[in-house]
Amino acid sequence: MQNTEFQIFDPKAETTGTTIAALIDAMGEFRSIGLAYLQKHEIDSPAPGKWHPLTNYMAALRLIHEKLGENTLFLVGTRLFKNAWPEEMQGEFSFEQVLGMLNQAYQQNHRNGYAGEIIYNQKDDYSGEVIFDRTYCTAFDRGLLVSLSRVFEPERYSSIDAEVEITLDETKPSRKTGGYKNHFHVTW
Repeated sequence: MQNTEFQIFDPKAETTGTTIAALIDAMGEFRSIGLAYLQKHEIDSPAPGKWHPLTNYMAALRLIHEKLGENTLFLVGTRLFKNAWPEEMQGEFSFEQVLGMLNQAYQQNHRNGYAGEIIYNQKDDYSGEVIFDRTYCTAFDRGLLVSLSRVFEPERYSSIDAEVEITLDETKPSRKTGGYKNHFHVTW
């Protein structure tokens, strides 16, 4: 099957400069490389209030993936949410609530076309499924979930040494294997 990561489904879709600026901040020591890759794809000076073609942003992400590797995008994903979410709000919501709000946050940072969506299905008290439908790449999606689990640690973990388990459902097609969705099982 053909890999569908970094594929854009609506060429009119745009993303906000806030999202791109958070990516650059999350790149840490690779910040200058990230900026150069964005500039190569006609994204200069991403800032709040500016909008950029999602096709250009995805092309820059593909270049980051090709040149710096999948682990870089995973690490950026783990840093991105903490950089994008205001620190004063980080204790305001539970882990489960934030999972349920992911799509709203995603949609607020995209416009003028279909840029994908994030679907959360609660399975029971301590697990759920998060589906990234036509969003970014698998490593980035997984990194975002790891970041959420760290920033919004489930309450039951405050007194025990445990971690949130995040696994890609490999029984279903993913963006890596030609599907359009990444299905993640999340257990806490």
